[in-house]
Amino acid sequence: MKNNNIPSTPLLIGILLFLIAGCAPGEPRERDNRFIDDYPEVGAAVEQRDFQSLLELSSHSDSDLAEYVWRSLAKTELDNSGELFDAVVQDGSYPAWYALSFHDLIDEDLQTLREMFRTGEADQSGLCTVFRRQGGGEELQLLLDEIEIPGGNSICATSAGFLMTRIEIGDEDRRTVFRVAFEAEEKDTRKGLLYGFFRSGLNRPEPGSDLAGELLDLWNGMDLHDTETDRMMVRIAGVPAAEEVLSRYSDRELRTEVQLAVELAASAQYLERVDLEQELIQRLLHHQNPHVQIRLLEALRQHGNPSDELLTQIREEIAGPTRNHELYFTSLELLLDHQEEAGWYRRKLDLATSQSPYLTEHSLRIYQRIESEEDFLNRIEDHLEEGGVRGLHATRALTTLWMEHEEPDQVRDRIHTIIMNSIERGDRSVISGLNSLLIDDKLVGDDDYELLYNRYSDFQERGERENSMNLEQVLEDRFPDRFEPVAEIGEKPFRTPDWDRLYEMGSRPYWILETNRGTVEVRLDPYSAPFTVSSIDSLTRAGAYDGVAFHRVVRNFVVQGGDFDRRDGFGGPDYRLPTEPSFNSYERGAVGVASSGTDTEGAQFFFMHQWAPHLDGDYTLFGDVSRGMDVVDRIQVGDVVERARMSLR
Repeated sequence: MKNNNIPSTPLLIGILLFLIAGCAPGEPRERDNRFIDDYPEVGAAVEQRDFQSLLELSSHSDSDLAEYVWRSLAKTELDNSGELFDAVVQDGSYPAWYALSFHDLIDEDLQTLREMFRTGEADQSGLCTVFRRQGGGEELQLLLDEIEIPGGNSICATSAGFLMTRIEIGDEDRRTVFRVAFEAEEKDTRKGLLYGFFRSGLNRPEPGSDLAGELLDLWNGMDLHDTETDRMMVRIAGVPAAEEVLSRYSDRELRTEVQLAVELAASAQYLERVDLEQELIQRLLHHQNPHVQIRLLEALRQHGNPSDELLTQIREEIAGPTRNHELYFTSLELLLDHQEEAGWYRRKLDLATSQSPYLTEHSLRIYQRIESEEDFLNRIEDHLEEGGVRGLHATRALTTLWMEHEEPDQVRDRIHTIIMNSIERGDRSVISGLNSLLIDDKLVGDDDYELLYNRYSDFQERGERENSMNLEQVLEDRFPDRFEPVAEIGEKPFRTPDWDRLYEMGSRPYWILETNRGTVEVRLDPYSAPFTVSSIDSLTRAGAYDGVAFHRVVRNFVVQGGDFDRRDGFGGPDYRLPTEPSFNSYERGAVGVASSGTDTEGAQFFFMHQWAPHLDGDYTLFGDVSRGMDVVDRIQVGDVVERARMSLR
């Protein structure tokens, strides 16, 4: 019997399809034909770093493509600087000025730009971008004379802030900058002007001075406070600002605002006294994020005079119970600074050291203080034999021991033997850390030439360019009359993006990193960084990032990982990527590619804890964290990406 309440089959299928589409997360994936029609031509010019081809493509009818070309020109060597200057002035767009800002200008060109700024003949933001990178005292004074204008322009404000990190100004100009900063309606304008005082102490007011008091009054008079400004003020104004921030934020808020809490912890080194009763100490000592606790303990070490009662509390409430190895090592160093007995912690120290290869350098600083020199050298030698991350860290400890030894002749033979045994083993992580020792003529003599040359030849045959170049530098420096370099290993080739795959990925690809601290989701930007996004996608689908550690964490700055090759922070794929600068700034949550110079990018990536505009343009910015910044705030050295995957929405 037919049930009239059941829809017909075609209608049912239609309803199901509608429901499925409606339940799909996010918007439908949008594919962009430009990835297969237009980007390949531009990409080929980028791979060749062909200035003339890129300059011709800068007038592309598609504005997105034209902007990408201008950004590429920013990192391309010039055939003719005058030709670029003329092309930029004629074009007049912000992307064109951005490209020019990365190239050295002659005085005559800068004079032309100053006049254009005064008369308003050119895009103000573009000229300010050029001044930021190429300007000097005249450009800064020009901005300060017209500061009421750039005060409303965040790009010009940041340019003034940048110039103030390296050019000293008078008190009246500082007062004007402070006033404009706190009168600005735009947060980005305020933080841009304050950046010069935050980044550098050159123009920072002296604590307790009238100028410092005026700055604090302006800050306290703000109608609406924000965490970014408060964090900057803690560093600029010191303890008075820290105490004010503590009065405004609850413990619950400070647990969420981790980077503000880290900045507060750093200010403890400037306290007149450090004891149990101080609010700053007690509220941060038991913060839930170990980064805050560690930074506080580091500040207490810098302060140098914590009370005995506070040291007892740290031993009983931090060093004793903590399972966090970095926190434990840091607390132990503080206690050792104040003649703490060594017996109670040795077993825990040995266990933490065995479980934390990425903290080897830290643990070795402790062992150096509590072991005989002979035992310490034996420990270093064991790490060097192990190689890899531990071996690299051991080379740094060995270098420090040699450089700081009061009577180096006493340890010369032993250290020489250790070094040459390491060269013979040929571990590339270890050898990359030995350079400063190998160029020391007190350690390396004529009899060592053959061993060094053989290892150099071995790296040459294996195509290991970095270590080959390191040893080549040593041999040229130490044995200029004997050494003749063999043919240089060529640079790694650029990886050509998989344009078809980029088309398939669409405009909204996400990179999902499942770490031992939680999941981080990154919204990728294939339009600004197609080379980089294509590489990330390929490596991720191949499983290259699975199980790879975060080898570098700098509190209140970056979290870095992605070395699937050597896993010591110096490895990468068998190709390189071009630098792909972005107009966007390195804000909190930005995701970039590690680099040792233009066009040296590979597989390593980093997350930003906080705004760091000094990275802008020099590092490829290929995405931003869309979910999981709380996870980024928790990541510590040695934490691991358990699984990486792509999500196409």
